Amino acid sequence: MDEKSLKYRMLKNYPNILGVNDVSQILCVNPKTVYKLLNEGVLLSIRVGRLYKIPKWNVVKLLNAD
Repeated sequence: MDEKSLKYRMLKNYPNILGVNDVSQILCVNPKTVYKLLNEGVLLSIRVGRLYKIPKWNVVKLLNAD
């Protein structure tokens, strides 16, 4: 099993579309840090009104970044 699929499997209990609080729990950072990553374009998302919707595969992609 490769490392990418292992990280995806670690997140199997999370929905496919995550909120800022979900991502902050996964990355073990403050939600303000997640907003910073979103604003800098490091973490890609879809904006729905005032809410950020982050596909789970974007978080996996961020975790796999070297």
